[in-house]
Amino acid sequence: MKNTLRFSISAFFALSLAFSAVPPAKAGSLVDSLLDAYLTIQSGLAADDLSTAHEAALHYISAFDSASDSINREKLQAHAEAIASASDIETARKAFASLTYQVIDLVNYMGARSDAPVYMANCPMAFGGEGGQWLQKGETLANPYFGSQMLRCGSLGKQIAGRNKATGQHPSDGNLPATAACGMQADSCQMNCCQSENE
Repeated sequence: MKNTLRFSISAFFALSLAFSAVPPAKAGSLVDSLLDAYLTIQSGLAADDLSTAHEAALHYISAFDSASDSINREKLQAHAEAIASASDIETARKAFASLTYQVIDLVNYMGARSDAPVYMANCPMAFGGEGGQWLQKGETLANPYFGSQMLRCGSLGKQIAGRNKATGQHPSDGNLPATAACGMQADSCQMNCCQSENE
């Protein structure tokens, strides 16, 4: 958790420097393109489809073609490049975990204009119990770290982008109640909600 927080803070400062010279309209369009590619990677990994993840990672990388020259592309593309070149799905999933923190920071810092609701989600069992976050469209959990083994493992957190169903507004804070896959509040979810769908 401490390493995640440290990574997130340093990534936030790197992103703020990287995007400080980008005009807001162009930055919003870039973030939307990156978020769309990221969500395709997420759904590909949740479906155990490495080729979809590869292709979407290449779209993520190419989204920077329209970006300002002042952006540190090498740093911002590194995790997507690792996914695009991954020889197996487990390697892609590890790189995706790092990409997730970057995309969360991008959306929090720059905002996203998409109307489709995008939620934060978390699986406490990912990576040997260290846990892993991801973003996804919709409220039905689609775990990119376990795919078909435990597709619904995890808990749904706050809405980070898109129109809020209740208010019709884009969330600025997104403090929506977190609901676990087992129907419990995320902070009280027991590990048994994260059992294999085949068990």
